Amino acid sequence: MQRAYTRGVLYDALALADSAARYAPDLADIPFIRGRIYTRLNRFEEARAAFEQALALDPAYPGAWYNLGHNAFLQGQYRTALAYYRNEEEMLDGTTSRERHADSGDEREGRAAVLLQIGQMYARLGRADSARQAYTQALAVDSSNAKAYGWMSDLYGKLGEPEQALAYAQRALRLEPENTEYRYGVGAYLLRTEQAAEAVAYLEAVAVQEPWHAGAHFNLGRAFMVLGRREEARRYLEKADSLQALQADVGMLQLATYQAPKDPDRWRRLAVLLQRVGRLEEAREAINTARFLSQP
Repeated sequence: MQRAYTRGVLYDALALADSAARYAPDLADIPFIRGRIYTRLNRFEEARAAFEQALALDPAYPGAWYNLGHNAFLQGQYRTALAYYRNEEEMLDGTTSRERHADSGDEREGRAAVLLQIGQMYARLGRADSARQAYTQALAVDSSNAKAYGWMSDLYGKLGEPEQALAYAQRALRLEPENTEYRYGVGAYLLRTEQAAEAVAYLEAVAVQEPWHAGAHFNLGRAFMVLGRREEARRYLEKADSLQALQADVGMLQLATYQAPKDPDRWRRLAVLLQRVGRLEEAREAINTARFLSQP
């Protein structure tokens, strides 16, 4: 079951979960994995019921509240998601240090992940101070967490503090030098801090690595405009317009699968568009889902 889930063969994983449950009906791992499968299939109500079943079998099951939060987040239910993430945090706090191996790297990463999601929900709800506090707490738990620096950068960027945003983006990129989003953040905030010439190399690298990245093309166009390279600017800005339209189409098709998760045609159309924008792993999952739903 877990191997099939990891490979993205989600309906095979569901069938194996049903088989496993016949042998071990009280094992919380089974509804937990089932919940994660349903979430990836956009079957959110079934996912919620599965995670709640895991908690009924084991009230201290690690990750169950967290995944309930993720499930709510994907539906735009930020306050509900925040409450679930807080429950995960309280569960971690209520577990004895001996049980949770407080000195382990996994423990630190898990606690930091929960705090980051709490911060993200506060950011979505417009509570910037609470978001910053949660991100700061995550960094206190795990000072090598690149995502915490990256999300802090995003927060400062939205608050209109590009110098702070740049500093955090640079910290994130130093920790994960191959991460295109952190490289993009450095380039974008170099541009916003009037360092257009320095921004170009970062933004060009992202545009080469991810040709579908609308933000990289848009900011490259702006940077070339500042530098007086108008023909290059025009080319990148036109490309950015078409990429933004394509990404908007992806968002609409994702919404369509949320609304009708058992319709194979919607999954098939989503797979085609995901392939066009280079999101190949998501495309593979979508086409596998379409194939299963098309079976008689």
